[in-house]
Amino acid sequence: MLAEQAEQYLRLRRALGHRLDEAARLLPRFVACLDAAGVTTITVDVALQWVQRPDADPTSSVWARRMTVVRGFARHMSGIDPATEIPGCRVRRGRWRGFGCAGGTAVARPVIPLVNGVVYQRR
Repeated sequence: MLAEQAEQYLRLRRALGHRLDEAARLLPRFVACLDAAGVTTITVDVALQWVQRPDADPTSSVWARRMTVVRGFARHMSGIDPATEIPGCRVRRGRWRGFGCAGGTAVARPVIPLVNGVVYQRR
């Protein structure tokens, strides 16, 4: 199901005039990873696991580009599957920044889940 939704998402975005060179390359990889794991709903944890795969250097921009693709698709899927969580993170210089993730470095602060799967961290 996710593979079909990913194809429809890319078609829709292209029809709206977006160039999706990177998304067209990365999104099928993300969906294939989810399918291989038997995951049918996008969650923050699943997205972070894929984004942070060890095949990419965390100091490069690969994690950020992957997250951009995943977030766009997750936003789309949240209208179809209400259980979808949208990662609320940004990556900068190999460390997760912003609210919502314990990404590249372990953070032992409590988190508060909010609406639409966005998770905020207490400072």
